[in-house]
Amino acid sequence: HEYAGLQKVTAALIGADASISGITAKTITKENMAAATVRQLEAQGRFEDVVAGFELVTEGRHVPSSNDLCISAANAAMALSKWDVVARAADFMRVGPERSFFEAAASVARNEPFETTKGYLAACRRALGAKFATEISESYSTAYDSLLQLQHLSHLKEVCIYRNASESAKQRLHDLWSRRLGSM
Repeated sequence: HEYAGLQKVTAALIGADASISGITAKTITKENMAAATVRQLEAQGRFEDVVAGFELVTEGRHVPSSNDLCISAANAAMALSKWDVVARAADFMRVGPERSFFEAAASVARNEPFETTKGYLAACRRALGAKFATEISESYSTAYDSLLQLQHLSHLKEVCIYRNASESAKQRLHDLWSRRLGSM
């Protein structure tokens, strides 16, 4: 897990460096400076600051052009359990697996009706399935993040099932989760 975390920090810093190197005096804007700063803050684990940067860029319902900025904000907001920010960041994202995943996560956390959540989960499963199939044909390391998202997706589905289950079914899920956690 530490190695995967280190890889994410390295990737975020490389992405920030690449985005900063493409900026010239003529192209500098509040948004691209905020996007580069937000990626650096995310790599440092400064999630409150990431959310604040996202809110600065999106004030007045300005739609950010950077999907990465929205994904960083949604990740940070999820770590802070700020589900309205997760949903707002997802609203700004391009249609795809990341958007569907964050919509599903916010829907589960906000205890929205099961049918609404089920739609988000299905959209995410479809989008991630196609993405994962492409990535796994390249390499395991390329597909690793999608594999993790698929695992998170199955956990979100279990939470939905748990909320609507009988007491005996809830106990079976609870036992399953205890065994999983015990095997770590």
